[in-house]
Amino acid sequence: MLKVILAKSYDEARSFLQEAGGQWVAIETEYGHNTIDEKCPGVALSLNHHGELQHEEAPALAYKKNPARYDNFIISHIDLDVLFGILWTAGWLKKTKTTIELSKYVALADTRGFHIAKNMLEEKNPDLKEKYLAIGYLVNSWVINDNGKNIVDISKEVHKLLLRIKDIILDGVTEDQIKSYLKWFSEQEAAAKAHLKEIRPLCGTTSDNLFIFRAPFSLTTAYAIGEVEAQIIVQYNEQSKSISISCFDEQVAQKYFGDRGVIEPLQKFFGRHAGGKKAIGGTPRSQDIQPEMLPAFVDFLYREYFNVPEIEEISGDIKLTDSRLLGKHQEAIMKLYKE
Repeated sequence: MLKVILAKSYDEARSFLQEAGGQWVAIETEYGHNTIDEKCPGVALSLNHHGELQHEEAPALAYKKNPARYDNFIISHIDLDVLFGILWTAGWLKKTKTTIELSKYVALADTRGFHIAKNMLEEKNPDLKEKYLAIGYLVNSWVINDNGKNIVDISKEVHKLLLRIKDIILDGVTEDQIKSYLKWFSEQEAAAKAHLKEIRPLCGTTSDNLFIFRAPFSLTTAYAIGEVEAQIIVQYNEQSKSISISCFDEQVAQKYFGDRGVIEPLQKFFGRHAGGKKAIGGTPRSQDIQPEMLPAFVDFLYREYFNVPEIEEISGDIKLTDSRLLGKHQEAIMKLYKE
């Protein structure tokens, strides 16, 4: 049976590997400035592609490596990309047109965003699209309780989850599964409207928008709400007690934050254990972030990167800027998203 260890901090992961013995695959085990890789004891294969390793391919493309079969895995979190990395390196998948195409779309969604992959899937055959969406819904609706620990054995839960994913790939998608993921996407859109806290213009313009959310879970469809589209999303996730910042693409991230993208403001504000990719990143996995940090982080972004003052003083009089006026009329704006 597979052995899957979830480690949310570098120190815990390294300490575990030093004592565990055996050969391990490390998947997305980047912790800000530190990474678990082949230099660590017991690591035979590393499938990392965050932070300084963004040039590496996503774990879902591990079939290209023709890996030996492994049974032991150490991961920093659970997402579809990580799970496909396990499926390939555990020898659970065979190379077929379907498995390779699915893996490519999983990698695309992980590196460039689900919003990009979803649009491209619309042009694919219905079978591939249905399998991808059914698997995506399954993973996003699957809750694994880590009890707040920095390291935990989740082998049984992941084993069951991978079996269900493999069934969808091999046997296809049922009508009930299609109904489930369609219902879930509809609920995501409604949740985005319900949990949207604020819309701010960036750099004093109305063409580029920042969406601010506080929600029980990650909002995967939040780049468009009604007729308004976001370039940047800052979200407080109540379930994981974390803050993430997401840009529509790398170009947007580098436009506002420089060559390192969102990693730059995250590490500057939350410390060097924060990290991710250029277009999307989050607070340190091992830290519980309080919701009060959300407005503080947004204010920091405006002060340090968007350079839009809250007030302007002209000839002794205080004049409200567009940003402050937007806040003043926030209640009226929010009515547009409650219909």
